[in-house]
Amino acid sequence: MLYTNWRDEISELVNDVINLEQKFIELSDEIRSESLQFNRLGGPDEFEALLDAIRNVDKDEEDEDSAVKEKARPLDDYELETQEGDPDHCLQLHGNQSDLVGGAIAQPAVLCEDDVLRLVRIFNCDQRHFVLHVGHIFTQESPPPFYHFVSGGAGVGKSLLIKGLYQYLMLMFNRVPGINPDDARILLCAYTGKAAFGIGGQTVHSTFGLPVSQCGQTMPELSASIANTLACKLAKVRLIILDEISMLGSRTLNQINRRLQQIFHTDTPFAGMSIISVGDFNQLPPVETTGFSAKQ
Repeated sequence: MLYTNWRDEISELVNDVINLEQKFIELSDEIRSESLQFNRLGGPDEFEALLDAIRNVDKDEEDEDSAVKEKARPLDDYELETQEGDPDHCLQLHGNQSDLVGGAIAQPAVLCEDDVLRLVRIFNCDQRHFVLHVGHIFTQESPPPFYHFVSGGAGVGKSLLIKGLYQYLMLMFNRVPGINPDDARILLCAYTGKAAFGIGGQTVHSTFGLPVSQCGQTMPELSASIANTLACKLAKVRLIILDEISMLGSRTLNQINRRLQQIFHTDTPFAGMSIISVGDFNQLPPVETTGFSAKQ
């Protein structure tokens, strides 16, 4: 793909009837000459090693799949426990629970004040108004929790808004005398790892210790030690930002609410934390997972 001409990836490269190994051998001279401009590939030993690597791709994938199947536990350390009744019920949590919630909370690096203000200045009027509005809420001594929904089509700058809002609020929070800058005060979450990575956060499942499968069984209660670990990590959190909210679904949102109520021993919605959900309901529907398969 890097060193030869092609027009349609599906028909010329992905199509099952194409023998990619044979195609590579036929174009090997062209690939060799073009690649020399960018790397040192081209010697007979290196080029032959590349050919061997291509021939062994299928074998390596088969070995890797076998190793994964042998090693993996059901549902990434969650095992099914069949129960009847409650449609909101999920899974029983087994295995080493600390592996699920023991890591540090993913947070983007905090920018300096000049960079934050420069970021806010590139927003349009609506984006800037929203950031300043949320910032004004947190200037109050004891602001009540709020729940906002931010929507917009693809490419309008929702992810940029999330990054700018996070940096602006962290700049405000870190100005408070005596504050610990290492404490998590804003959670950036999304349903999928790719969406979470795009905003510098992590998935809702790893953040709140949620079951992966939505099989209609009881959401597991965390052990006292794990619940205490989560409570300590989230004790200073004041805002949760949920990206790609259309993928989340009402059940997962309810699980987040119940998990926060459980670890903080309260009946207050989301344990008194504010929620900003971001996404477009015309893009991606909620993901419903059953066992190892995912259906949309």
